[in-house]
Amino acid sequence: MTSESTLTIRLCGTNDWEDLRVIRLEALSDTPDAYGSTYEESLRWSDAQWKNAASTRLYYLADRTVAWSAWCRGLQ
Repeated sequence: MTSESTLTIRLCGTNDWEDLRVIRLEALSDTPDAYGSTYEESLRWSDAQWKNAASTRLYYLADRTVAWSAWCRGLQ
Protein backbone atom coordinates (compact mmCIF):
# COMPACT_ATOMS: atom_id res chain seq x y z
CA MET A 1 0.00 0.00 0.00
CA THR A 2 1.30 3.44 -0.88
CA SER A 3 0.36 6.70 0.73
CA GLU A 4 -0.22 9.84 -1.26
CA SER A 5 1.36 13.12 -0.32
CA THR A 6 0.85 16.63 -1.56
CA LEU A 7 3.69 18.59 -3.11
CA THR A 8 3.59 22.32 -2.44
CA ILE A 9 6.04 24.74 -4.06
CA ARG A 10 6.35 28.24 -2.68
CA LEU A 11 8.67 31.20 -2.62
CA CYS A 12 11.21 31.11 0.18
CA GLY A 13 10.89 33.90 2.75
CA THR A 14 12.91 35.27 5.65
CA ASN A 15 11.46 32.74 8.11
CA ASP A 16 12.59 29.85 5.88
CA TRP A 17 16.30 30.62 6.15
CA GLU A 18 17.12 27.59 8.32
CA ASP A 19 15.35 25.19 5.95
CA LEU A 20 17.09 26.83 3.00
CA ARG A 21 20.45 26.46 4.73
CA VAL A 22 19.92 22.76 5.46
CA ILE A 23 18.78 21.82 1.98
CA ARG A 24 21.36 23.99 0.19
CA LEU A 25 24.27 22.56 2.21
CA GLU A 26 22.96 19.06 1.52
CA ALA A 27 22.79 19.82 -2.20
CA LEU A 28 26.29 21.31 -2.22
CA SER A 29 27.74 18.27 -0.47
CA ASP A 30 25.92 15.91 -2.86
CA THR A 31 26.53 17.70 -6.18
CA PRO A 32 29.19 20.40 -5.68
CA ASP A 33 29.84 21.07 -9.38
CA ALA A 34 26.23 22.10 -10.01
CA TYR A 35 26.41 25.36 -8.07
CA GLY A 36 28.21 28.69 -8.13
CA SER A 37 29.50 28.35 -4.58
CA THR A 38 31.10 25.62 -2.53
CA TYR A 39 29.96 23.78 0.56
CA GLU A 40 32.81 25.32 2.54
CA GLU A 41 31.91 28.88 1.45
CA SER A 42 28.25 28.41 2.27
CA LEU A 43 29.04 26.75 5.59
CA ARG A 44 30.79 29.95 6.68
CA TRP A 45 27.72 32.13 6.04
CA SER A 46 26.30 33.85 9.10
CA ASP A 47 22.65 33.59 10.09
CA ALA A 48 22.20 37.14 8.76
CA GLN A 49 23.54 36.09 5.34
CA TRP A 50 21.14 33.14 5.18
CA LYS A 51 18.21 35.35 6.21
CA ASN A 52 19.19 37.86 3.53
CA ALA A 53 19.45 35.14 0.87
CA ALA A 54 16.09 33.67 1.88
CA SER A 55 14.34 37.02 1.67
CA THR A 56 16.02 38.72 -1.31
CA ARG A 57 16.81 35.92 -3.77
CA LEU A 58 14.29 33.89 -5.72
CA TYR A 59 14.55 30.54 -3.96
CA TYR A 60 11.59 28.20 -4.10
CA LEU A 61 11.00 25.39 -1.63
CA ALA A 62 9.17 22.18 -2.44
CA ASP A 63 7.36 20.70 0.54
CA ARG A 64 6.12 17.13 0.44
CA THR A 65 3.63 17.16 3.33
CA VAL A 66 6.12 16.83 6.19
CA ALA A 67 9.62 17.96 5.27
CA TRP A 68 11.18 20.15 2.59
CA SER A 69 12.38 17.98 -0.22
CA ALA A 70 13.83 20.36 -2.81
CA TRP A 71 14.66 23.95 -3.69
CA CYS A 72 15.49 25.92 -6.76
CA ARG A 73 16.56 29.46 -7.54
CA GLY A 74 15.20 31.79 -10.18
CA LEU A 75 16.76 34.85 -11.77
CA GLN A 76 15.06 38.18 -12.20
